[in-house]
Amino acid sequence: MSYKLTIIIVTLLAGISLSGQRSWDLPDDSTSIGIFIYDFLTSEFEGGQIQNYPICGSYDSSGVPLIFTYQPPVDFGWDMFSYPCTEDTVFFATIVWMGTGSISIPEYFFPPDSFPNSDQTPNQATSSYNFEADQWPVEAFPDIELRADSIWRDLSKRTIIDQFAEYPFHVMTYLYTPTVGSTDFNVAKWVVFVYRNPVHETSIDPCRSGNLEQHHLSAMSYPNPFNPVTTIMYELPEHSTVSINIYDIQGRNIQTLVYESKPAGHYEAKWNGTDSHGQQVSTGVYFARLQAGDNAQTIKMVYLR
Repeated sequence: MSYKLTIIIVTLLAGISLSGQRSWDLPDDSTSIGIFIYDFLTSEFEGGQIQNYPICGSYDSSGVPLIFTYQPPVDFGWDMFSYPCTEDTVFFATIVWMGTGSISIPEYFFPPDSFPNSDQTPNQATSSYNFEADQWPVEAFPDIELRADSIWRDLSKRTIIDQFAEYPFHVMTYLYTPTVGSTDFNVAKWVVFVYRNPVHETSIDPCRSGNLEQHHLSAMSYPNPFNPVTTIMYELPEHSTVSINIYDIQGRNIQTLVYESKPAGHYEAKWNGTDSHGQQVSTGVYFARLQAGDNAQTIKMVYLR
């Protein structure tokens, strides 16, 4: 039996300040993504990498805004996570049928002692878990949720998380299985993505003395999964130029539903599962990306034919 795509998303609020231990470069004018590797069976921390990207003028509050691409292997396939704003590949790992693949992006992980434990109390901010899985290996590992929790508990004690916690941040834990056909969990890895985008701080108007209310988008689609039509319902907090683009699982823009200036209010946009040429798309996962001024939100949708 083979298992594919296991993701846990955790949303956390800003927490602790750094306490004088090793500091990594997490610029206030950049999006920062940390990638940390743990052995699946032993939960041993194996290393990490920090990457900074240009801020794209939006803060996605729904989680880690990476697009996942899975190429099923005949003999050879891959898992890939990309950052849609810049189209950079953040993580790329091969999958080998009845063999063992490997991680090629990032090319290098700093060793565990590069991420020492903090002398602060571990981040205990309120968190919510959102599980997304094609196949969750509960039969093989009934305690898999506890395993995932233990990974985060270990990582949350490290000074790098103190740095990320200077702003609201998000955590996504992904189970990478380098082999399929006969899944070998002896070579499986937990890959933990930690994401923060400080741009949300600038969404507060400093000229409004004492008013710290944040204006944000609100959007959802119904029905979801859908066939033949889904309705994307959204609310604009203020007059904005609005765009709604549909992307496939590979990050390709296949349809633009809306591009116009609108006043504050409630709106709807319908998508009938066609691309920009009027052709029906195939069954699968799609993303509606709503952009209004400096705010953005991404909705995951499932189209069934």
